[in-house]
Amino acid sequence: MSGTAAQKYEQYAASFFVPWDKELLQRSDLEPGLSVLNVAYGTGVVTRAAGPVIGPTGTIVASDLNEAMLAEASLPLCQRRIGPMATSRCN
Repeated sequence: MSGTAAQKYEQYAASFFVPWDKELLQRSDLEPGLSVLNVAYGTGVVTRAAGPVIGPTGTIVASDLNEAMLAEASLPLCQRRIGPMATSRCN
């Protein structure tokens, strides 16, 4: 197993949250153009599901303690062109 802790988290642990993505999105009433704030972002597995809903006119603001997690999370979002995204390391 090679890779950073953030890469390993994305590969092995992030799928744990996927079953709750749809439930969370249904309860959040997201629409195109809205902003999403995700605290304790990790690699962004839940917000990746929100990205297509808010679309390119929406905004994602993500914070996490771990800069490597934020960097890992930014890659798929940027590759999918899911609108503006800001990340911040916060404790």
